[in-house]
Amino acid sequence: MTTDDRTLAAAVAAEMHTSLLPTKEGEWARIRIDDHRAISCVMCDGRFVLSASRPPREPDGWWFEPRTAVFPSITVDPHRDPKVIAREVDRRLLPGYALVWDEYRQAVSDHRRYMWSVATLADRVRDALGDRWDRRDVRRHSGGMEAPVVNLTFTNHLYGEVRISHDGATFDLRVTGHELTVALALFLGALRATPEA
Repeated sequence: MTTDDRTLAAAVAAEMHTSLLPTKEGEWARIRIDDHRAISCVMCDGRFVLSASRPPREPDGWWFEPRTAVFPSITVDPHRDPKVIAREVDRRLLPGYALVWDEYRQAVSDHRRYMWSVATLADRVRDALGDRWDRRDVRRHSGGMEAPVVNLTFTNHLYGEVRISHDGATFDLRVTGHELTVALALFLGALRATPEA
């Protein structure tokens, strides 16, 4: 058991004495461990059901879903001494919670790196488009996350949007008029000769 896990176990034991634990069927309580971790406790069929609470959402709306670990849950006799219940939590629930927490920390790091990459590319796209476009930035949810979308209007005959991802973007442009359509086609054709940086 790591020092962090021992601290968590001690916090659980302390909270067991101070929290208003359920006394009736269906009642629910939250045993707070720290700013991010907690254990929920509900009375079900005469027993405490103790479960690891989910971490909070990120500000952009991202929600952690474990890929390999499973949020642990155990049941205990509510009439047992809180110290005994805390030991049961320590022995049967915390090892699984530690696996979930390790995966969560890695997932948060990956997500924040991804969102930084998206934001950086969005800034570069806005700068490259310059001031001739009438730009309006909006946010759309994609896969549970907010993603930058730049709405563009150049003339009444050329408009659209750019949807940014971490490794590129989707340009959705609408063109009317033969000459403008050909001019855009020539521009896109010239891109084929431009090596990627």
